[in-house]
Formats: sequence, structure tokens, C-alpha cells
Amino acid sequence: STVKAVAPSLIETDMRKGQPNLVSRIPVGRFGRADEVAQAVMMLLGNPYMTGQTVAMSGGMAFN
Repeated sequence: STVKAVAPSLIETDMRKGQPNLVSRIPVGRFGRADEVAQAVMMLLGNPYMTGQTVAMSGGMAFN
């Protein structure tokens, strides 16, 4: 059995509208998109050798 996870942070949704101050904290300069999260999930599903990993989708933000 394998364990894999995707950890999205600031993803563009209806809840994020009207919060441009948060975008300034993201190094890539924008919120992530749902399709980008889906691409990461598909990548993990397509790689049976990878296990015990978490893919952090933060746009370059560091969480300490």
C-alpha cells in the first residue's frame, strides 16, 4: 500500500475573491487553480513507485 498526499494552500475559489492582500504574499504572484491541484493528484496516481510523499502546493510560500 502507498501513502501520498497533496497539500494545497491558497487556491482560487469563490471564498478567496476580494482578498488581493493575500496574493502579495505568494512568490509566484497569484492564487493556485483547481486544475493545478488536479494535475498534482493525477501525477501521484500515475506513479506507483512514489510513496510516503506530500506535494506542497504553495506557490513558493514557506510555512514555518
